[in-house]
Amino acid sequence: DRAEQMALWINAYNAITVDLVAKHWPLSSIRQLDDGKVWSTRRFKVAGHTLTLDQIEKQRLAAMKDPRVHVVLNCASLGCPPLSGTAMTKANLEQQLSQSTRAWVSGSGVSIKPDTQQVLLSEIFDWYAQDFSAPSSPIIPGVEARLQGPLHFIAQHLEEPHASLILAGGYQTQFTQFDWKVNAP
Repeated sequence: DRAEQMALWINAYNAITVDLVAKHWPLSSIRQLDDGKVWSTRRFKVAGHTLTLDQIEKQRLAAMKDPRVHVVLNCASLGCPPLSGTAMTKANLEQQLSQSTRAWVSGSGVSIKPDTQQVLLSEIFDWYAQDFSAPSSPIIPGVEARLQGPLHFIAQHLEEPHASLILAGGYQTQFTQFDWKVNAP
């Protein structure tokens, strides 16, 4: 079923990524592999399908229409959300997706600076803005159209008063530079 498939593809993506780094250790960034195109050049056999990491993410997982996958996929880089120490299963998928999202959004994924009226976002919200779309949500004042969905997504996973601050608008959004250094030896 859908939950089993999602867990399979998330686990496959993360296991392949960890394996790639381990097999090529030492390296300072996964982007050292294949001239930075490791996600689109190498093919891996998973569940009878031969796919690239991009195909796993953008075809298999994106088709499931759950933007939280961007929070549990790990690209072996410090800029990525942390990798869970537990594999996804049908039974724990929803809990892990929710917990990981809340932890990342209230941690390294988003930084709210009320004193300077800034919200700093991970570049993941820039790269995948369309995946976080929220078509029927009210407009957040002063926020460009393509960031409306990501900011509504963020607000859903933040505690108060931060959620209300995000939805109130009136701040400048910026993206933090993604850190491609390998996330752990």
